[in-house]
Amino acid sequence: MPKIRKSTSELIELALAEIRTYRGCHGVGDVAVHPILDDRAGCNWSIMVVDLGTAERDLARRAAIETQERLSAQFDLFEEPAASEPSAHRGARY
Repeated sequence: MPKIRKSTSELIELALAEIRTYRGCHGVGDVAVHPILDDRAGCNWSIMVVDLGTAERDLARRAAIETQERLSAQFDLFEEPAASEPSAHRGARY
């Protein structure tokens, strides 16, 4: 079954909500999602806790790992083109 494509902001929202359900992690402040460019990886993104808030480091790290495993089985990162990159169709003549 193909994975559902999500934006970075959607993955951050999903990951943060799930991490906060883990024991001792309700106070995690923020996470980041980074693209993985290696085709050999099992998914094309990774999670990192960037603001522990009131959570303990080891608990938050473990929650992020487990969340990554679960969510990456369902979702791929859909990267939108950077705003500075011109569209291939802009200015094209047909």
